Amino acid sequence: MRPLSVAASAIALLLAGLVQAPAQDLGILWCDPWRVAVPPGLLRPRGNELEITVANLWVNRLIGDSGLPAAKQLTSTTYQPFSPKSPLEESGLLGPVTLLTEGP
Repeated sequence: MRPLSVAASAIALLLAGLVQAPAQDLGILWCDPWRVAVPPGLLRPRGNELEITVANLWVNRLIGDSGLPAAKQLTSTTYQPFSPKSPLEESGLLGPVTLLTEGP
């Protein structure tokens, strides 16, 4: 019997995300098809965890900082057109993460 091929798949991820399994980076997702290969032998029959670290859009960080005192802001820019009431852009993981298998 041929071993299964496994991939982690996200519906959509805006900007970029780092996918990790315990003690191993699986790759960075930044464009469609939003998939990374999972090496053979990494997954157990149960109790697996995948961690996805997602980058936020810069505009959302600027909006967040616009409501903070200067000493607590994480960004610095010469032009700040945003206010705390500016609408946030859709960002992050926008759907379920699934494990896809291919086999004989």
